[in-house]
Amino acid sequence: MATATNPQPQPATPATFLDRAVPLISQFSVIPLGPKEKNPLVSSKLASRDPDVIEQWAAQYPDANVGIASDEEVLVLESDNLERLTELLSNEGVTLPKTLMACGSSPDRPHMFFKQTAKSREFGCKRLSGIFELRNIGQYVAAPGSIHPKGMVYRWLNDCEMVEMPDAALKALAHVAMEERQVFKKVADDGKTIFGEGDGRQQLLCSQAGRIWRGQDEDEFFEELQAFNLKRCDPPKEEGKVRDIVRYFVEKKKPFEPGVAIALNWENAAGETLEDVLREMNEEYCYVDDGDLVIRIAGAIMYKATNFREGGHMANRFFIEEVRTRRGTETREIHLGREWLKWPERRQVAKQVYEPGKPMFLENAINRWRGMGCAPKAGDVGPWKQFLEQLIPDEVARKWFEQWIAYPLQHLGAKLETAVILWSVQQGTGKTTIYRTLKEIYGSNAYKITETELHSDFNYWALDRQLIYADEISGGDKRATSDRLKELITGLEIGINQKHLAPVTIRNCFQFLFSSNHPNAFYLEPTDRRFFVAEVATVPKTFFGDVYYPWLDAGGAAYLYAYLLTLPMDGFNPHDAPPRTADKQAMIDLGRSDVERWIEERREFVGTAAEWLDEFRGRDFMRSRSTNLTESGMTAALKRAGGSVKRVTLGDKKPYLWSLDLQGSDHYLVWQERYHASHPKPETAAF
Repeated sequence: MATATNPQPQPATPATFLDRAVPLISQFSVIPLGPKEKNPLVSSKLASRDPDVIEQWAAQYPDANVGIASDEEVLVLESDNLERLTELLSNEGVTLPKTLMACGSSPDRPHMFFKQTAKSREFGCKRLSGIFELRNIGQYVAAPGSIHPKGMVYRWLNDCEMVEMPDAALKALAHVAMEERQVFKKVADDGKTIFGEGDGRQQLLCSQAGRIWRGQDEDEFFEELQAFNLKRCDPPKEEGKVRDIVRYFVEKKKPFEPGVAIALNWENAAGETLEDVLREMNEEYCYVDDGDLVIRIAGAIMYKATNFREGGHMANRFFIEEVRTRRGTETREIHLGREWLKWPERRQVAKQVYEPGKPMFLENAINRWRGMGCAPKAGDVGPWKQFLEQLIPDEVARKWFEQWIAYPLQHLGAKLETAVILWSVQQGTGKTTIYRTLKEIYGSNAYKITETELHSDFNYWALDRQLIYADEISGGDKRATSDRLKELITGLEIGINQKHLAPVTIRNCFQFLFSSNHPNAFYLEPTDRRFFVAEVATVPKTFFGDVYYPWLDAGGAAYLYAYLLTLPMDGFNPHDAPPRTADKQAMIDLGRSDVERWIEERREFVGTAAEWLDEFRGRDFMRSRSTNLTESGMTAALKRAGGSVKRVTLGDKKPYLWSLDLQGSDHYLVWQERYHASHPKPETAAF
């Protein structure tokens, strides 16, 4: 990717937020930005692909620009100088693959969109002033169709498919940033090089501020830094930006003392000794014996210790001190990742756990749980009740569903043995709104997955979750899906398998909420005890726009949280089967095979599995064709149909008999009688 390609033909500039956002949400999570601005109108953590959410934002911010947010699926690499970035990466033996690209002011300053990998998710954000900025989860860029503050329209540069960010490219970006910063420091220290726009003026001024900050008066500090700005920057950095740097150092940094650190991570001046910095790292990181991992405490992000030691996340973090030598004052670089790992006082535990509601550090363990998304607060929950009454009209089903939501909140860390399926042929009924509401309560402990992710060998999505929302399940191999879900729904532990990291086993604390537009999305056994099924009714969109979303945006999730914490749980047992709704029975019937439907029609029959198979093969419409069903297959079908088996004496034999109506506890004489009724002896002809 040496240069940007010629821009693709662009449609007319979208006039509204809705026009700009709707074409994007099939691929991207988006947020509203200020009209003709790049400032977000909501937190990037709320970025969404949900059409209902987009419509709500469109009503609130009709003229807004759109931001594309990096999330678990999409990573954005922004370059301010694509030609220079390409040259630097080429020196590392790396060429960026062709991928989807957009730009605002110039094709040489593109936004490049990549698919996330397990490696890129843990990589964090990286930047090199004037060259590139790797925007990872939680950051965003302005989307095509948005209007630049200077009047240009952001546009697509090509129509390529998004590709995965190569691991080699990540490593090269980290190395390039480190090397260029070393060059930058030498140039910055030469006392004469002039820095223009895009050359790293901010970085230069931060570095200089660390050198001249001695605890002086703020105005005096500003005058010194502004004089340096006027001398070394052309054009000079805005006065307000220089003031911001000064305030940051005055409020958060110790004054510089010769002989100790003058820079940390090349931008943050410090006055600490090396031991001071390592102790500060103990507040940021924790080593875990199990798996040889380092965890960044904020966000509980995992890194291989080898990556932490040799590069990756820590590639550009150095402790830099001035050392007096015979030749004068020289600087020495100490790689903080390696230094901290070999430091005997590093923070260290044996294992990591996930225990909602408990402290971050337990006995020789670090707890990955980082709190809920909001705090409970007493308030009006009328809109929630109206919404639920319209969505699930049946009172018994609605009560159980609300208790199912409430129980894990009243008992943090509890694992229910049931899951919920909400389905409707129509879209836009409000299924996703349930998740969006609960997401605000759970925060990062709730996560939305696709059917592809559900079946993937890599289940990163299950890490640190109390609620999993699987959206638009279509069915596919329904029996395979059913078998896979059994352990996920009721298992007490789960192994987390992520690329490039050793498997981790943690406690399974999450509940499953499924949605689908298909009445036969799941195969359910007739005796199933795991699933609650409700065909939901369509809630009018005017209710969402006029009542529900305004309530939710005004703090409704906190009100709902408080309400659910005190919801009466009479009649609800977390270990009991859910109500057997008519909707569930319909899904069971639709999922049955031909043989299972036939077994249900022959409930009065009693016989061995072989005799059941003979009966099945003797059906009228089967006489003209063969069947692949075997005796073991019939046994499995009888089990799935809820049949009972009992060993019964019949003459000189004691076969195992199957029945759908009889129980194994019934007297053997009852079984004998029903068996003989099922196998009448042929009448003898009279002569």
